[in-house]
Amino acid sequence: MKKTLLRLLGLGLAMVMLLGFLPIGVSAADTTPKIGVSTPGSDDIGPILTSMGIAFDDLNYSDWYTYENLKQYYAIFLNCLGNGYNIEDEVLTRYVNEGGLVYASDLTDSQITSAFPGKLEFVYAQPQTVANADIVDKALQTQMDKAKMDVIFDLSGWAVITGISEDVEVYIRGDVTTYEIDYDTYDYKEQVVNRPLAISFKHGAGKVFYTSFHNRAQASGDMKKFLEYLIFNISLNENNETMSKEAAKKGFKYVGPVFGSLNPGQTSATFTYKATAGKDFMLMLSSSDGDFSIALKDPNGKAYNPNAAQGFSASAIIRTITVANPIAGDWTFTVTSNNAVNGAMFAVGIAETDSTQSHTHTPGDWEITKAATSSEPGEKVKKCTVCGTVLESEPIPATGGGTSGKTIFGTGRPATFLNWILFFVCFGWIWMWF
Repeated sequence: MKKTLLRLLGLGLAMVMLLGFLPIGVSAADTTPKIGVSTPGSDDIGPILTSMGIAFDDLNYSDWYTYENLKQYYAIFLNCLGNGYNIEDEVLTRYVNEGGLVYASDLTDSQITSAFPGKLEFVYAQPQTVANADIVDKALQTQMDKAKMDVIFDLSGWAVITGISEDVEVYIRGDVTTYEIDYDTYDYKEQVVNRPLAISFKHGAGKVFYTSFHNRAQASGDMKKFLEYLIFNISLNENNETMSKEAAKKGFKYVGPVFGSLNPGQTSATFTYKATAGKDFMLMLSSSDGDFSIALKDPNGKAYNPNAAQGFSASAIIRTITVANPIAGDWTFTVTSNNAVNGAMFAVGIAETDSTQSHTHTPGDWEITKAATSSEPGEKVKKCTVCGTVLESEPIPATGGGTSGKTIFGTGRPATFLNWILFFVCFGWIWMWF
């Protein structure tokens, strides 16, 4: 009996060696990004998050008091007149500066201007109105498949942006009626002005999204579609930032992303990108959820470079397709999910050159820009032999060999050679002596 117990103890000790002292209860699920939402007020983003299959926590008043409470959340949503109004300026500023993402609407404007001075200016006491607004962001035009949309304000007293700093990105703007004070007479003056209605700006490692409108019953189909776009933007922010850096590295100006979520075998709606003759553009397919493929067609409906448009493996962060000296007009593309899970999200980043090229690109041979290792994929590219522009890139699969290729008893953690040596030595020693 004693020998049996000691052998069981030895087996347990060997298991610890094999697992590498893996903490009990730690799993991939524990690291899933969390989203926090304030209580509903004049709007309620909760139903839209739920419809997109995104889980979130309803935050209590006390949750907003300290940075320690909020730092567990990847993103927070401040509903207009919800309980997020009592967040301290320094807490909100630090949260974003440390990489947090914020979506805020309408009468949260005073919190945004106080925590991030100099970014935005506002005016109040605006009447009910419907603004036939312009979609000024080119990537958003591709997502929405239109250049204009109706923005409905069914309540008076909403906050209008009157001024923005240079680093603020505007998605939508439109003509609205405002009552702005005349400081000569101190009377309010009615006027129709063109104002930003939806914006974002970066601060430190994080980002703030703001809309003058919200999403109660008055929200139109286009408004809800735009709000879904912002939620995708928040959910896939890391992918978006990576694609932006990739575009800059290859000499392109980043236009922005389009997003979607698909079930297994499903193909997205068709996206349309309006190309300028001779002005190169690039599409970058990225996902944190796995395997997708992209298909691109020129304005004549002909498939473009089908070999470069195949799906990429789950280990690849970005797959790019570059169109050199394109035909002017509407280029269309779709994304297909090859995943085994429902609701897998993807992003397609769009980038273009600042000016038209003076020559037709000639692709060279594949060049390895990053060698693959046993655990990390590499990258190879084709460059134009004339100007050096990167025309195409593909991932190089990880070589393997660093681990046994097996995981430790379902933990998802790879069993290294050293783990196995420790396991057999420890267990064998106990068995021999007892």
